[in-house]
Amino acid sequence: MALLGRLSPLIWLSLAVGAGMVFMGLGGAPSAYLIGNAVALLIAVSIAKMPLPQITERGATWGAILLAALLVLPLLTGPEVEGVRRWIPLGPVKLNAGMLVLPALLVLLPGANTLAMVLALLAFGLAFNLQPDMSIWLAVLLGCALSVLRSGSRFQWVILGGFLVLSLRWVIRSTGPAPVPFVEGVFAQSFATMPAMGVVMALAMFALLAGLWARGRHYWPIAGTLAGFTLASLLAPFPTPLLGYGAAPILGIGLALALVGAFHRNPIN
Repeated sequence: MALLGRLSPLIWLSLAVGAGMVFMGLGGAPSAYLIGNAVALLIAVSIAKMPLPQITERGATWGAILLAALLVLPLLTGPEVEGVRRWIPLGPVKLNAGMLVLPALLVLLPGANTLAMVLALLAFGLAFNLQPDMSIWLAVLLGCALSVLRSGSRFQWVILGGFLVLSLRWVIRSTGPAPVPFVEGVFAQSFATMPAMGVVMALAMFALLAGLWARGRHYWPIAGTLAGFTLASLLAPFPTPLLGYGAAPILGIGLALALVGAFHRNPIN
């Protein structure tokens, strides 16, 4: 475990995304899926290694407010797919808002002021109650729980209040579009068709989560959100982060790693 923490999280991120790309390539996924994930990984690594100024409480506050707004933006603007609005359009690409912003948002919240925390909780509650989403629920719950462990008692009241808000319309079912091969259900698909690749991908995801945990408390919110999204993908047809096609979780982890480095003047290497 200690060895996992000594190596850069970017190594484990690259291995996880790479394992997913190998599976997609062997399984006959569209070439656009491989290209999309490869480009997203290059951008995420570039973002994570970007030298940012140290983030102050004011910076964390405004950053958290902006990310919370992006979380609910699709509810107002669309696009809509089979009655669901979860994506931020970026040219020809649609980015899952939760996977893009939640890791970074939960990195910023412990350093933000009370206003940002309240607005973030309102965003969580609004997004979940207007459009229940188990993946968002689990990512917020696990990410906030690990943020509590990281930051102490002040944030405990936030997670307790957030849990109540998010539980108002809790449903343990999928409310999304029909599952798409190489996007949702990647673990089930891999173990059914290429068990060896399923094992490789499971190990790659475990190495990333364990590496983030071993790296220290500041990385725990990222590990929590990623674990939540992964768990949701195992329980219902939600996107499998990093291993399946989708730029949003890759970019979201890259952004979150960059913000951790800026908080502590310790850029990711």
